[in-house]
Amino acid sequence: MGVMHVPNDRGHVDVAWSVEDLESLAAADAEFDRLRGQGYVAFERERGRKDALGKRLSEFDSTIEEIFWIRPVVGG
Repeated sequence: MGVMHVPNDRGHVDVAWSVEDLESLAAADAEFDRLRGQGYVAFERERGRKDALGKRLSEFDSTIEEIFWIRPVVGG
């Protein structure tokens, strides 16, 4: 079981998947691609640490337990 935490205007929404559920895997993979296309950046949470993000992700990995998304910076 894994979950992506996606920020939005009201806080965040969670997108969960299970490696046994092909439909949830496909939905999570598609959401990963959609967010990357919008400029969001994904990070894996370091195992055993609740206060630190790990490596930056460039593609969906269904074996990761938690993925955090960071919104792109907007401004000038």
